[in-house]
Parts: sequence; structure tokens; C-alpha cells
Amino acid sequence: MEPVYSKNELFHIGPHKRYGREATEAAFLLGGIGTGNISIGSRGDLRDWEIWNKSAKGQKLPYSFFAIAIKDGGRVTAKILESEIMPPYSDSHGFHPGSVSGLPRFKDSELYSEYPFVYVDFKDDMLPVKVGLEAYTPFIPHEPDDSGLPLAVFKYSVENVGEEDLDVTIAGSMLNAVGFTGIADFGWVKPEQYGRNENTIRKGTGVKGIHYNSNKLHPQSLHYGSHTLATLDPETSFKPYWYRSGWWDNLREFWDDLSSDGLLKDRGYSEPSQDGKTDAGSLAVTKKIKPGEIQTYTFLLAWYFPNRLHNWNQRLTCDCTGGTCEDQVVQNRYTMRFDDSWEVCQYYAETQDHLEGYSRKFRDALYGSTLPSYVIDAAAANIIVLRSNTCFWLKDGSFYGYEGCFNDAGCCSGNCTHVWNYEQTLAYLFPSLERNMRETEFQKETDATGKMSFRAFHAFPGAISWDVVEAASDGQCGAIMSLYREWKLSGDTDWMNAQYPGAKRALDYACNAWDKDR
Repeated sequence: MEPVYSKNELFHIGPHKRYGREATEAAFLLGGIGTGNISIGSRGDLRDWEIWNKSAKGQKLPYSFFAIAIKDGGRVTAKILESEIMPPYSDSHGFHPGSVSGLPRFKDSELYSEYPFVYVDFKDDMLPVKVGLEAYTPFIPHEPDDSGLPLAVFKYSVENVGEEDLDVTIAGSMLNAVGFTGIADFGWVKPEQYGRNENTIRKGTGVKGIHYNSNKLHPQSLHYGSHTLATLDPETSFKPYWYRSGWWDNLREFWDDLSSDGLLKDRGYSEPSQDGKTDAGSLAVTKKIKPGEIQTYTFLLAWYFPNRLHNWNQRLTCDCTGGTCEDQVVQNRYTMRFDDSWEVCQYYAETQDHLEGYSRKFRDALYGSTLPSYVIDAAAANIIVLRSNTCFWLKDGSFYGYEGCFNDAGCCSGNCTHVWNYEQTLAYLFPSLERNMRETEFQKETDATGKMSFRAFHAFPGAISWDVVEAASDGQCGAIMSLYREWKLSGDTDWMNAQYPGAKRALDYACNAWDKDR
């Protein structure tokens, strides 16, 4: 029988896969452990906005993008930092202005990744610059807190390939999404949770940006929170509120402003948005680039939406109107460290060398190995799950995971033992979180008879009755084997002793219930 692959093919150490703009389903998740995500598509576009504690595949956030303005002498050329939109153009009413689809873009793009970094090369021979993007969220094995930041870092590099000095601006724009619940008919944002939204310019140590929040929402609302668009670069101009007018004059005014000289002008608004409304806001960084020179522009996008449903079913909701809904929500782990999204940006600015340096060391170790590229790609793909909405990490330190995700919610209550027991990534990269899963299994989900619930229903009491849950032999025995692995990796016998009573009951149950003819 002829081999399917030759030895040279199997052991070839070659370049990693790249995706052109025609790969419309290719995307890279940004975001930390238990924080939610934003993805970068193959066109360099921001997509799949999933920062509100559940999955939302296909979710777009209007008026949220990066753009470039190149001033060459007296002429300014401005483009969205994406490649051209690919078909099908099948929406019933075409493209809403919030997609800024009518603005010029780069001719082509190419995406590739070396986890936790993703790269996009933008291509357009008509421009006197070459533009690339490097984006990431800090990822440091054995440091789950610093790998659990609700943050994405964008570094745009611009090379002057022309013969004259250029003034180049990169601007980031974002809709105030505090109160965002989706897109209604005709492409409008749904208005119910919007109102009294504020876009405030803030300046800290080594960082400045726009802080987006709302004064309307109850602190325990699922929609309560903030997000921040910031930069580490000093030469910054701001337009915290776009033009407030009818129809879509706001987008036109922003684009005309950017295209005039690459600098943004503050319109001077000081009042929050009207009820049912919100505003976009932008900041821009301008640098002079000499021929042959490369300049880097660094932006931070942080979010802080602390409240999630006290339930496995993410399609439910809660109502805080006129009172408290404290018993209906739980909070994310990052609330132990930060009070809002601005603090996340300030923390990154103060610890950038550590966060970026160790993230690069992990990348270099993984991608500098002699493993074939397809093995590395497969390993990296499994890491991504830990920082998707499949997993979440609560304020009390509990780590949980669904079996996977629907497009709009977690799929199948966790931590399903006969799905998770063959997972290996977490145990080696973040062993403290893996040990927490064992604590859940043996201290909370194993009853007096040794029967272990194969789903962590005690995480949210009342979500389902214990009595209707069958034990799963593969999951229960897998948990026992995983417990041994955790002890071997950690050497923590005191920790093992705390789990041992539950583990002994679970093993006795397995022998008595599933091996009666031994």
C-alpha cells in the first residue's frame, strides 16, 4: 500500500498557512481567559464582537474600525485599514452606513498567525506605503491572570516606500457599545439599553484614550460596563463624539475631517447621548515618516463587562429595573483586579515589557521548534479554545467550560467530564485552573455515594435537579486519572489530600456500579 504522505511531506518544516481575503470564514480570536473576544478577519476587519460574556458569531459593531490617512505634500489619501469586501452581497437592504462599506479600502490582504500573535499584510500598489498589523492579547503560561486580560493590542507598522517625507495618521473609531444588544431592521442598533452614554478623553501614565461608558444602566445589569480605545503614542488628536445630526452625516463629517489633514477635531460636545441613542468616537496618531523608514502605531482596545448570568443557559435574561438583580448575575475573574476598562489599559502601559516580552518568548518557543508546521498549527488551535467563550472564569476563582458554543450561546452545560477528560492543554499551560476543575468534580459534584455529576450543576444551584443526572463512567474515571496527573505535575500532596476523600468515593462507586461482576 502506497503511503498517503511521503516522509518529506510529513516531516517538512515549512511556512505556516496564510489566508487571503477570499477566506471569508478565517478569523483570529483576541481576548484573555474568561474575558470574551473580538476577532480579526482575513481582510483585517474587526468582527465577531463577543465581549458581552457569550458567543455572538457574525456580530458586527457599527462604526468600529481603523483607518489610515497619508499626507504626501498637499495631497491626503485616506483608506479603511481593511481589504476590499468580498461577496456575497446578500443582505436584504444592502450595506448599512455603519459598515462603512462605501469608503475606500486596500486592494488585498493576507492573514497568518503565530499564537498568540496574528499578522495582517495589507497590499495596495497605488500607495507610497506598506502597511502591516500585528495584534495579540498577552499570553504567558502559568500566569493565568496576565493571560486573562480583557484586552486586545494592535500594532500597525507603516513603511515609507516612496521618495518624499510623509505625514501618516492612523485613526481608531468605535461606537459606544455600553448597552449594545444587537442590530435591528435596516441596520440600526437596538435602542432599548442606550442612553446617557459618555465618551470621555482620559490621559494616564504613558497612555491616553477614549473611555466609553453609560450612566443609565444598573451596576448589576448584564449590559453594564465600559470599554476603552487608547494609544501609547504621544501625538494624538481626538474626536470623542462624532457629529450629532440626522441620517448619516456623522460618518461623512468624520471622513471629511480625517481626509482633510489627518488630524481630528473635537466638536466640543459635553452632554451624554439622548435616551435610546449612542455615539461613535475616534482618536488618531500622526507621525512623520522619512523614505525607507518604518514607524509603529500602538492601540489598545479594552473592555469591562463584569456581569454574566447566574445560569448555564445564556439565552435567558435578567431584569434589574427598580431594584437589585444580584442573585441573577455572577462576575468575571478580572473584576478582582480592575474596576473598569481604563484600568486595564493603564496596567498594560505599566507592564508592557513583561506582558509582551513573555508572550513573544512563548511564541518563539512554540514556532521555533522542529515540529512540522501542521502539528504546531493543531496545537495552537487547541490553545485558542481556552480564551474563547467556551470557557469562563468567575470572581471566586472557579473555572468552567461548555462543551463548545452555539453561534449565540454556550452549548451544553459544563464542565462535562466525558468531553473535558481528554483535554490536555490547560493542565500544562495553566495547571492552577485545571486543578480547580478537579476541585469542582471531587468536592462539589461527587455525592456521598461516590456518584459524580458529569456536569457541574452545583455551579448554579437550581439550574437543574441533581436527581435527574446520570453518572458517566468515562468522565468519572477520567477525572480520577486527571487528578493523578495534576498531583504528578504539581507535587502538591496537601492539595491531593484535600481531593482524596471524594476521589476514593468516586472510585468505589465505579467499582460497585459498573464492575459488579469483577
